[in-house]
Amino acid sequence: MNELTYSCAICARDLSRSDAEFIQLTATRPDWIEMQQFYVHASCLASKLDPSVPLGELFET
Repeated sequence: MNELTYSCAICARDLSRSDAEFIQLTATRPDWIEMQQFYVHASCLASKLDPSVPLGELFET
């Protein structure tokens, strides 16, 4: 069985759940039921965040 492959929402390269850099983001707005999920490489997301944002264990690969 083939593993499901996603595209990183930042760099568009392939990404799978078994990838050590796999992060699933869930976006929603206050008082909304709807939400959207994005899949990204941890390094891609970290590169887009302001350096003052503390990165925890989630970003350690």
